[in-house]
Amino acid sequence: MKQLPNTNPRIEVIDALRGFAVMAIILVHNLEHFIFPVYPTDSPEWLNILDQGVFNGIFSLFAGKAYAIFALLFGFTFYIQTQNQKRQGKVVVGFIIGKDGTVSELKVVHKADPLLDAEALRVLRRMPKWKPGEDKGKPCLTYFCIPVNFVL
Repeated sequence: MKQLPNTNPRIEVIDALRGFAVMAIILVHNLEHFIFPVYPTDSPEWLNILDQGVFNGIFSLFAGKAYAIFALLFGFTFYIQTQNQKRQGKVVVGFIIGKDGTVSELKVVHKADPLLDAEALRVLRRMPKWKPGEDKGKPCLTYFCIPVNFVL
């Protein structure tokens, strides 16, 4: 089965950056809110240095930047959604119903958008067998057109 072409590889980059930003926000949140409230007084000096280093390193790398990246990507998400909402219309697909009810030779008769056309064909290729047309009581080949409306 043919898959739709990947028309916008930038979305994968945005998803990866969004995952990075969420991970950084969670990491900063953990450091801010789940710090052990009472530090033991007898902890070794190397542990205190390591603790301060991790704390300062995480905050300097992620603190404000992760929120800014996430806010930027949130805006991209709205832009992508509005662009996808512009993709709507009616696709008319014609096909032949065989004597045994199988659907074949699907073809877009009226086009709307290349992605919508491909999606209509993908969905209609999964149709089960139809009841075949009849001519004088005998099954025959039948040509049929079906409209597919895409509305958001």
